[in-house]
Amino acid sequence: MRINRWIINPMNHCSFVCGTESRTTINGVGIVQLVEERLRKLDQTIERLSAGKSPSFKMYCSAALRSSTSLPTLLPLLAPNEFDDLERIQQIFIQRAYFSRSLQRQKRAIFIIRLWRYIHIPLACLAITIISYHCVTEIARLLMYR
Repeated sequence: MRINRWIINPMNHCSFVCGTESRTTINGVGIVQLVEERLRKLDQTIERLSAGKSPSFKMYCSAALRSSTSLPTLLPLLAPNEFDDLERIQQIFIQRAYFSRSLQRQKRAIFIIRLWRYIHIPLACLAITIISYHCVTEIARLLMYR
């Protein structure tokens, strides 16, 4: 079955992708899982890029991994052959920070929607009951005094 879905792009826009996916990814339920999966892949890429590098490079990566929203301010002293990997890892950390913020926003939105449902559904049922009671009593009153 062919289903279309939106993919979140770190450049603050969404891109439309065609593919085979479950219905949960197009109705918003699977977005958190997609973002968590993307974060895991980015973490694996960071681990792969930091393998076999200098201790200062590894310390920089571990400090950046601990801070999910920003990069460490101090750059490590690196060997010349590690500069390209540092640039690539910094881009990955920027993407990772974006996805971390996105995940936090998604979880907060899910919490608010669930809270709203827990409050709204009982109040709506109560309102329907009160309105129904009022309608029945008014119709009965009108029929009795006619």
